Amino acid sequence: MAGRGAATQMERVHRRLLGCWVASTRDLIALTVLAADWWGFANVIAMAISVVVRCILVAQNRAGIDANILKAQEAAQGYPAKRFKYDESMKRLESPRPNGPAMKGAEIPIEPQDPNKIAKVVVLTEDLKVVTLAVPAYLPKLAFAVDPQPPNRYIYRACQWIGWAAFAVHVISIGMAACTRKLSQWW
Repeated sequence: MAGRGAATQMERVHRRLLGCWVASTRDLIALTVLAADWWGFANVIAMAISVVVRCILVAQNRAGIDANILKAQEAAQGYPAKRFKYDESMKRLESPRPNGPAMKGAEIPIEPQDPNKIAKVVVLTEDLKVVTLAVPAYLPKLAFAVDPQPPNRYIYRACQWIGWAAFAVHVISIGMAACTRKLSQWW
């Protein structure tokens, strides 16, 4: 129940932030059009495109991380069968044979590691805080050490290029906009 309440609260926060973003973008577009500041208009549109592109890139990365976690969980589900096979192999190797020692020259199987065993992971955050996590052993490799593969690489790559183009428009137009010159004169 707590998870559902948190999800709806997060949805409300996201909706409120989206509403604020749409309102502020709408107001900036209106101001630049009313002032006939077309460089400022280009700048506002470039900023809006940058925000949308960033949302798409984050969603694609999240989907890639989720896919990695699902792969790790599927691999961990095969552990009981691997363990059973290992135990059977060890019994055959250790069992005495009627005409001599147990299978000479046979390789000893490698014991499978329990993926549900708790592993401690040290994570360094962006603000240089060290966090220790206790997670199942199957998670660290695919969740932390491997780059997420976006499920839709073409959309991801296209959005990256669109984002760079919007950034270039933003850089050029911010210096040319009349609104910034007028504001700097007032200060």
